Amino acid sequence: MKHRLIAVAERSGGAVRTRVRPELVGPDDPFWSVDGTSSAVTLETDLMGELTVVERDPTLAQTAYAVFSDILLIADSLRN
Repeated sequence: MKHRLIAVAERSGGAVRTRVRPELVGPDDPFWSVDGTSSAVTLETDLMGELTVVERDPTLAQTAYAVFSDILLIADSLRN
């Protein structure tokens, strides 16, 4: 078993409930192989079931773009 920091977002009625906490995952879990600066997201879909996308060892440019994108979204939400 390995500890992973897992963030979960779920729709509940008209709201979205979120949580972030350390969880134990086993070798059958897609997050088992995510190490270091890599990240993953699992989406639960209607037609394809669970779909997991893994980003392995992002470069500085990918990380900087993500931070810049987040800053733009925050700025846009503050204006509205």
